[in-house]
Amino acid sequence: QMVLSRRQWLIHLCVCTWALLTWGLMMPQALALGGLQPPRGEMAPTCTWPTKSGAGEISLADYRGRWVVLYLAWFHSLNEQMQPTRLKIHIKRLFLKLADCVIANSTLTAVQLYEIYGVKKKKIETLPFWSNIDNQISEPQSKTLFLDKKNIVLGCPGRMVAHKNQKIVIKALSNLKKKGITNFELNFAGNGEDLSKLVDLAKNLEVASEINFLGHLSPNAMSKFYKTCDIIILPSLHEAFGLVFIEAVALNVPVLVSSSFGALSFIDPSAFDISKFSFNPESSKDLTEKLLAFKKHRFKPNFFRDLYLKTFDKREIFVKVMKAINQSKI
Repeated sequence: QMVLSRRQWLIHLCVCTWALLTWGLMMPQALALGGLQPPRGEMAPTCTWPTKSGAGEISLADYRGRWVVLYLAWFHSLNEQMQPTRLKIHIKRLFLKLADCVIANSTLTAVQLYEIYGVKKKKIETLPFWSNIDNQISEPQSKTLFLDKKNIVLGCPGRMVAHKNQKIVIKALSNLKKKGITNFELNFAGNGEDLSKLVDLAKNLEVASEINFLGHLSPNAMSKFYKTCDIIILPSLHEAFGLVFIEAVALNVPVLVSSSFGALSFIDPSAFDISKFSFNPESSKDLTEKLLAFKKHRFKPNFFRDLYLKTFDKREIFVKVMKAINQSKI
């Protein structure tokens, strides 16, 4: 049996490392783009295709000397959520500079693209998300909310981290209890580093018996979670868009949402009074008052479902995405 000395082992390691490095450096450039590219300075090959409409042809000869690859970036997180370092911001800025079009998922992210990452406004398209959660339920439920119901089930889904701000919901529940209103039950869906703090807060405010911590739920379980709730509360301090918001309204579940949600920027305020279902995420008093005011508003049975269909329709968003791509082509 051959035994290698430490020196021999280091020599073998260096040789193998050098072989791997040189092999990587000799790989054909731009292989990810579909193969070898024409040498720099040479004309592109001649090829023609019919246009999408069939009313003519497009030729590579029309684009000689120009790239026709479209670089598309999708920006969907706020700095307040991610807390990136200066280095990460710099790296992201370099990638965004390469993009022909940057799609922002709300006006909040669009502002940061321009002010922090230096993306030109003409390159930014602001488009929302949509949700397929309603495909998991045959018929979105129709709800009419009355606070004189025997027991009101509140739901609060999301990761349990500081900026998700679940503590304000517990404080609002405590405020209701002090007013003598005890027909509320609160279900949290999710896990995270703040779980133990939230459990302790519930005990300290003497509302632990009214709160259930359900942990992480699967997509199917989340559909059932939404369905069993009378009101979904979304209290984030910062939310670039807020997919949980459109999941709830897609299922026609009444929602009380933080005014910091980017998704709200897409809603037409003349058609839907946002003030009736949004609140200040830094005020438990405001959330408490909005919970009590739900009875007065008497939302129509399909109010939230209509809001979803008129604001976050998948087909309309897809058309807007394709329009943004086509307008960005060279």
